[in-house]
Amino acid sequence: MVWEVDAEGVLHGTGRYATGTTGDKWIGTWLLSEREYSDFILELEFKFENGGKTGNGGVALRAPLSGDPAYAGLELQITDPHFENSYFPGATNEQLTGALYFVSAARELAYLPGEWNHYRIVANNGSIRLSVNGKEVSGGDKCNWRKGYLGLESEGSPTEWK
Repeated sequence: MVWEVDAEGVLHGTGRYATGTTGDKWIGTWLLSEREYSDFILELEFKFENGGKTGNGGVALRAPLSGDPAYAGLELQITDPHFENSYFPGATNEQLTGALYFVSAARELAYLPGEWNHYRIVANNGSIRLSVNGKEVSGGDKCNWRKGYLGLESEGSPTEWK
């Protein structure tokens, strides 16, 4: 996996293709923060270089350094519904952009394919609120309140971040 910043300050994650121990053919690599956070407001923009046709990504919230951040911490999902539904027939809103992966489904799909999308993540005590392109789409009030690392994932598809 290669992460690099271009001359305009855009972070690029190249994604990679591999077979994991579970047989899953898409294995993402995470870029984690150097320190832990508990309460925070994080705003960022993202888009897939290929319009999201072949992959997905995520934002790790309060993740530990060991284990997969999507399961050992919380993952805010980033994926194009066309890809997710072709790769995982029967995928639900728990697996689409704006969802806390398998915790809280996105109530509305506000993702714009092929465009810059804006995430606003507010974590305060046990509450997490997630907005995509200005619309609050998911969150919860009984989230595990702890310190953990923040991270970005580029899985299977080149992803750009600002």
